[in-house]
Amino acid sequence: PDVIIDFSIPKATFKILEYAKKEHVPVVIATTRIYQRRTIYNR
Repeated sequence: PDVIIDFSIPKATFKILEYAKKEHVPVVIATTRIYQRRTIYNR
């Protein structure tokens, strides 16, 4: 895909980020209620 737009639940967001990082696909995150601290690294 050219871009991923994520409207999923927080638990799924982190799996989507793993996939996007692996495939070098930009992500727009629209998920709310993410309380767990995570660092997202740009490629």
